[in-house]
Amino acid sequence: MFSPQQIYAPAYRAPAGPRLQIISTSVSFVPVVTQTSTNPPAFITNQIPVVTSALGWPSRATNHFLEYIDGLSPASVWRRMTDPRTLVGNELVVTNQSMRTARFYRLRANWLRS
Repeated sequence: MFSPQQIYAPAYRAPAGPRLQIISTSVSFVPVVTQTSTNPPAFITNQIPVVTSALGWPSRATNHFLEYIDGLSPASVWRRMTDPRTLVGNELVVTNQSMRTARFYRLRANWLRS
């Protein structure tokens, strides 16, 4: 009988993919007004941070797409970025806005499945 290490051992080392880099990042604050349920009603204004990030990778890597995750818990699921890619010089660039203060990104080749 085979041990799990023998069954699932990789046959080869996967080649390194293209390098993903953060081109720019900024934080702005958006006012959000909420109404209380008191009588008479009161209005409360809060400032919500919005993080804008521009990420880029070499334009020759057209067979890759960007994924993100908002946390590193075992239950978290990588999601495909739906924002359009733009060619800027020799890089494909995606600009993303999020109300999350922490977000993790990775490039994934189209031929891989999860």
